[in-house]
Amino acid sequence: MSLSLKVSSIVPSYHLPLAYSTRNHTLLVLPNGLKCLLIHDPSSEMMCGAVTVNCGAFNDPPNVPGLAHLTEHLILRGSKTHKSGSLGRKLAECGGQLNAYTTSTQSCFYFQVSTFATNTVGDGSSIVESILPIFSSYLTCPLLSERYVSQEILAVDDEHNGNRNNQEKVLFHGYRLLANPKHVFSRFATGNFDTLSMISSKKIKSMAKSYFSNNFTPQNMSLVFKGPQTVLQLKKMVLSEFMSLGSSPKTLPHPNDGISTSEPTLHLEFPKDEIDLFITQGPNTIVLRTPFAPKIRICFPIYLMKQTENYNPTVRSLCNLLGEEGPESLSSLLSMEKGWISALFVFVQTLYSDVQMLVIDLEPTKSAWSHLKEIVHEIISYLKRNIGECKEETLNVLADYYSKLDEYNIISQPASVTLLDDVLDYAERLNRSFADAMQPNFISSFKSWSNIFAASQTIKNMINVCFTECLVKVIILAPPEVSVEQTIRIQEEYFGFEYELSRLDFDNSPQFDFSEKKLPSPRAEIVGNMISRLNNSTRISTSHMVRGFESELLNPHLMSYDQSHEIWKSTNPQTSYENSIVTVAIRFPHIRASATNSVILDLLVELAGNELRGPLYDFEKIGSFWGLFSNINRCSSIMVTTSGSQDAVESMLLQIFATLRETANRLHAYPYAHLKKARVNLRKRYEQNKDCSNITKVLSASYVLLEEGIITPREKMESLELVDEKCLKSFKNQFLNSQEYLSVVKTGELNTSCLTNLYIVGKNYGFGKELRDPSSVVLRDGSFYLFETETREDDNISVVMHYTQIGSRSDTSLFVLAKFYLYLVSTTAMDELRIQRQLSYSVYSGLRMFHRQFGIYILIPSAWHSCSHLTDQVEEFLQVVEEMVTSYSEEEFHEQLLLPFIQTLSGNSSECDAESGLFASLQPQKGSGDKPCGPEFCEHWNHLNQILNSTYKFESKNCEEPCDVNLIRGISRKEFLEFIGQHMLPKSLQRSVLVICSHPFNGIEFQRKQVVSRNLFQKMERLDINIDEDSILDALLKSDNAEAYGDAFRILSKRYPNQKIKLKRLQLEAQFGNLLLKVGVSLGKFSLMKNGRRCFMESRVPMVRCSDYHQIHRESSVTPTMLLTEKFEKLIRIEEYQENSIY
Repeated sequence: MSLSLKVSSIVPSYHLPLAYSTRNHTLLVLPNGLKCLLIHDPSSEMMCGAVTVNCGAFNDPPNVPGLAHLTEHLILRGSKTHKSGSLGRKLAECGGQLNAYTTSTQSCFYFQVSTFATNTVGDGSSIVESILPIFSSYLTCPLLSERYVSQEILAVDDEHNGNRNNQEKVLFHGYRLLANPKHVFSRFATGNFDTLSMISSKKIKSMAKSYFSNNFTPQNMSLVFKGPQTVLQLKKMVLSEFMSLGSSPKTLPHPNDGISTSEPTLHLEFPKDEIDLFITQGPNTIVLRTPFAPKIRICFPIYLMKQTENYNPTVRSLCNLLGEEGPESLSSLLSMEKGWISALFVFVQTLYSDVQMLVIDLEPTKSAWSHLKEIVHEIISYLKRNIGECKEETLNVLADYYSKLDEYNIISQPASVTLLDDVLDYAERLNRSFADAMQPNFISSFKSWSNIFAASQTIKNMINVCFTECLVKVIILAPPEVSVEQTIRIQEEYFGFEYELSRLDFDNSPQFDFSEKKLPSPRAEIVGNMISRLNNSTRISTSHMVRGFESELLNPHLMSYDQSHEIWKSTNPQTSYENSIVTVAIRFPHIRASATNSVILDLLVELAGNELRGPLYDFEKIGSFWGLFSNINRCSSIMVTTSGSQDAVESMLLQIFATLRETANRLHAYPYAHLKKARVNLRKRYEQNKDCSNITKVLSASYVLLEEGIITPREKMESLELVDEKCLKSFKNQFLNSQEYLSVVKTGELNTSCLTNLYIVGKNYGFGKELRDPSSVVLRDGSFYLFETETREDDNISVVMHYTQIGSRSDTSLFVLAKFYLYLVSTTAMDELRIQRQLSYSVYSGLRMFHRQFGIYILIPSAWHSCSHLTDQVEEFLQVVEEMVTSYSEEEFHEQLLLPFIQTLSGNSSECDAESGLFASLQPQKGSGDKPCGPEFCEHWNHLNQILNSTYKFESKNCEEPCDVNLIRGISRKEFLEFIGQHMLPKSLQRSVLVICSHPFNGIEFQRKQVVSRNLFQKMERLDINIDEDSILDALLKSDNAEAYGDAFRILSKRYPNQKIKLKRLQLEAQFGNLLLKVGVSLGKFSLMKNGRRCFMESRVPMVRCSDYHQIHRESSVTPTMLLTEKFEKLIRIEEYQENSIY
């Protein structure tokens, strides 16, 4: 009898969303204690796997923050049986991925790969069969080598530096600063260079091994596999490869017990029940002085009632009640009546395990800062009076309504955009509780009311317990100049920002009169439609992938067209997808796309969007989406996108276009308060775009430099200041007398009668031959530009985007060669640039798609290297790629390079790839939120891009160009090397390169000396050398010795003669020099190629530095563009093709 039959399993009866109805789930526990969930999912060929371990940052020793995170990095460097990086490279070669993350209480390791992928070396077996033994070995016998410690410390530090520029990471750190300092949650969790370099690599290695052996036992782990294989096949894989985990089982400690080990001693800490997370009478407010957009986050500790029977439906009801946007909502009260906020969002945030906060995020106006106490008090008063004193019958009806809404949204939700999302969520929750995994609601996470008639009392109880003045916590993001609370500013140790702690006192707060306030009422038509669809939900089905067969996706069908419009319909014969997606793009050909006109169109959309927030919110509650866009493709235009049920889409479209028409007609006579609010919001958005992080700034600069007609945020800000009533009136007259060109793309059904109302101006008389779309900038052959962006004061990393122009998007052969080259770059860049050259933890590469041109980019953010060094290293890497291709024979080239690339293209993955262009990354200016990113919407968006660009290549994906597999198979080694030699090699005289860089504000040398001063100060403390850190930094800044800063020691010895002997001893031990070596910063101007050859830069085209994008535009050309009359001629040919084809 096989082992798989001996291990008993459980087939749970899960309540599944309809999109998951084809999946089968099985639970089992292996003899070694490993908890497993196996999912047979025939809807995708991708296999995903995740192993979660019940340990994380809470296990860090107090003196080594980040040890758990560092150990996670070391585990992925290889095992005793498989060399470093072998699994990552193998997965990258076939388009898969490998990664891990560490939270407060868990560490998760995961992979994803196509089951169509095969091994190119050997017998051609499935790649899955070869990766599982390696993945298992990483978790069984990791190498944890000392020689990788310093490299991965830099990787952890790079990751932390990225977190410093992440608004959500900074806000989350605000919780830690507010927390009880005796609670383990209050400690820094990620780790950085300072925290992980205070002890030797040898000790770090020893601690990592102790951490691993104490926690990575099968009883402490969970595994989730999901793939198209049968459950029996998945079960055999698990038994074959994961039975060896914990061959010497250990007795696990109780989570609240410390664990003592031999050298070094680890004190693994978990939150003890008797230690409160927050001190009740302690600070309740923290102001974080950051450059991010201002935000007020008000948090309530709902975890205090976690054990309540109806905890989940109670929390959902409160989120719905507080998040309403109708005229009687909290949002309307704070924004329209008080004018304190511009937007409100409500959600539940998990701090760790099952400790949750209900969060109300506010986007404040300027007046909010002087009314902070009133805002918090008004929210609590609204809860206690409007909800807490509501009639029980009324509140029960609302709770039942929201429960039905949530149930409907759960049942009708599409499959996760990223297949890994499900797997990681299940693995975390399975690790916390195997018993919960056997509950019917494990997949959906939806729990209904056990007794709807008790809902009112339960909601009121939670308000009374959790939503009080003494328990509220307030986290504020504010610029340095805003005055909030008059308290002492403190320099944060790890993130670098200043912050202020205070306690809001509500004793003398004013009492607000809510007697006239009511709670929102359910809309009868929404409720009736929702219940009807729930009762007939079996009519909804999901796409079903049959292994080995391509999905027959039909190209959009041209339904109607003339010189004023084109209407397209897209369908998928494999799916009876109930929802509709409709986009209407309206172009105003006779309105010049100037900065002023662009701003006024933004203003029109802003005003209309504000008017639509309330009326469309009920549609949002049932999962519908709406979004307004302006100035698409650098043209004077407005675009509307909606998705949802057919009824919802039609209702939303009619409401949106009626509002747009009304707004346009009274644009110059709009109420002052509404106009002022819209202008303030626009200016805030422009400022955020102008002052974005250096990574975003570099990416945005590529569009300004390489697209024609891009208007910068600075130019928009200047134009906004000049827009007055006269400008608005002039624009309105021009606008209402202009003509419209409509492009309508619908996926699913839409009544024809609805289309007649999709207009703003209503004049469609055709257009002139002289009109054209904006186009792309073409760099001249042999050019090499270095463009330097403006640097923000808090920018602490170097960012380099190395872009190589390839050619026209219409050149199919060139696009295929570039796509193949990008595959080689992406499969080797991580190993070569991150691991071997230690440039950065994050290395990004991809295609950059512009309106008519495209190219290949490599982007590297680094806290340790200058922009010039990063640029040199990328240039050298491009040479290495050419050498690698040259080393293959023709047969090896096809079998080991070309075939794996083809396999990455031939799968049926439903996932959306990374965004590669401006249109792909476009988000609505106003709407219900970010645009959806499911496969149906991605396909719709790709078709829309082709239609608006007049290219009509519908076989393409992700707003790129189609990749002809037959053309790829014909690529020879010689042809590919010619492509590399012409377009990619530094010595090529035909290559065109643009390097966009953002320097650290204080310069990389200053940052390095800051790091060294901190580490040297810590070492001096241990050696009893009494010199403060500021004096050390000052001596370093005055030192000219780049190797070991010997001048700094001489300066310090003169200042502190009584410390001279100890300082000399420290210098002689070369501790300082070793620190610099660990940092790994290149000080030289040139990089050397392998085998001691002279640097390639001697033969490289000279680099031209510039900071004015107009200079590049003047020295470049613009691609030919398509007149709108040519577009009409294309539509005629498409119609003829459709009539003569079986479509």
